[in-house]
Amino acid sequence: MKKSDLETLHQGITGTFMWSFKKGDNIVFNLEIIWQLYEAKKKAGSSGQLYNKPIMLLYAAVIECVLDDFTWRVRGRVNDTLQNITNRQIQDFKTKKRDKLDHYISAAQKHDLFDQNAAFYDEMRFMKDARNRFHIQNANSKLHEDEAMIYTNHNLKRVERVYETVIKKMIAKYYRWDGPKVRPEDLPLPWN
Repeated sequence: MKKSDLETLHQGITGTFMWSFKKGDNIVFNLEIIWQLYEAKKKAGSSGQLYNKPIMLLYAAVIECVLDDFTWRVRGRVNDTLQNITNRQIQDFKTKKRDKLDHYISAAQKHDLFDQNAAFYDEMRFMKDARNRFHIQNANSKLHEDEAMIYTNHNLKRVERVYETVIKKMIAKYYRWDGPKVRPEDLPLPWN
């Protein structure tokens, strides 16, 4: 990752929409890991698909952290201005306990935080289910029992689209202070 890409990520995430700067710093740290995994995937040739599982798991962790931070930002709101969110939505966040990725996705869909159709939120749930396969044993039998059928290049693309949509929408729609520090279209993506 180039230093300029790292600085853009930091400004776009920690400097634009994160409430907890430390969580933002940790997100950027995990994105650096993801970039390294993409580099290794490129060099691995035909066995590069083996990197898909850790990449997908880390994207899910990043998105969960973003949604957790947003939830706490809305819940803790006193005088801080929140763009593009209604008082009714704020009240819902303040009165309902949400502390799991599934809860965050349901709230995002209920309030259409990302201006997407139902299929997008289904993709978020797929990402969550793939993340839950970190445990390998497939106790809830939600996805294919063969992990090689889950962590495919096609499914990685699905998770990449979720990540890109969430991060760019957070920058454009839920920024802090007077506006985004980075234009969403300038945010570096490791697969480009």
